Amino acid sequence: MSERTAVEIGTETVVATRKRVSQFSEAWSRMKRSKSAMVGLIIMIILILIAIFADVLVDYEVDCVTPDLANRLQVPSREHILGTDAFGRDVLARIIYGTRISLVVAFSSVTLSLVIGAMLGSIAGFYGGKIENIIMRITDVFAAIPNLLMAITIATALGQSIFSMIVAIGIAGVPALARIVRATVLTVKDQDFVEAGRALGGNNMQIILFHLLPNCIAPIIVQSTLRVAGAILSTSSLCFLGIGIKPPTPEWGNMLAGGRDFLRTAQHITLYPGLAIVITILAINLMGDGLRDALDPKLRR
Repeated sequence: MSERTAVEIGTETVVATRKRVSQFSEAWSRMKRSKSAMVGLIIMIILILIAIFADVLVDYEVDCVTPDLANRLQVPSREHILGTDAFGRDVLARIIYGTRISLVVAFSSVTLSLVIGAMLGSIAGFYGGKIENIIMRITDVFAAIPNLLMAITIATALGQSIFSMIVAIGIAGVPALARIVRATVLTVKDQDFVEAGRALGGNNMQIILFHLLPNCIAPIIVQSTLRVAGAILSTSSLCFLGIGIKPPTPEWGNMLAGGRDFLRTAQHITLYPGLAIVITILAINLMGDGLRDALDPKLRR
């Protein structure tokens, strides 16, 4: 290693970067061959577009929040495609805005979990020894608490808001992601590109950020994608229990909770928000399975 010049090491780093780009191009080609993964991806793109353009599609104040008791419990019709709820609010409009809230909370909480979990896991895997023991034992303590119970505790302490949902679900997901990142770092930290980074003058933090984590990106992407589905389900569960976002904010869990007293007389109030949750989680799982098959070298054919 000492006989190599900086130019040679730099060239190896560039080649490794190009190789990773090529690998992701191949993974995308493999994923495109999976019909189920592409169906999930198309559905997710549609849902994201609905969330982005929710203000264009419906009027939040008129259709989602303001009661209209004269039109309460209306069945699906031309005027109200999915009917109205117990307060006369349009179910379709509330589902559209619920899409925005659910996706914002899910993606934000998973991002929070990813940032904290990736840093803790990479530091534990890279340094080892006492630092690893301290980090992983603390992680084990949090991992011993069920995710939903931890989220309930944090959400109750912070109050009912979108911010509290993001923090609660995000913190609950840190232990699992930290373990995954640590295990991946342990498999790559002794490879030549890490030595190349040190030879080029990189400190430990630079090696972690610019060498180790980029080479751990495949399992991180897969796990993060699958955890978005769990975050959506956790958000709906907390809101259904009355711990999450305050009504009348349109959120799928709130809509389910508001319609449970009318299951016999107005099933549409709970049916369509429930279908929105099922379709979204199914799409994410299909896309996540496709990503796993495309990025995992053991599953390549």
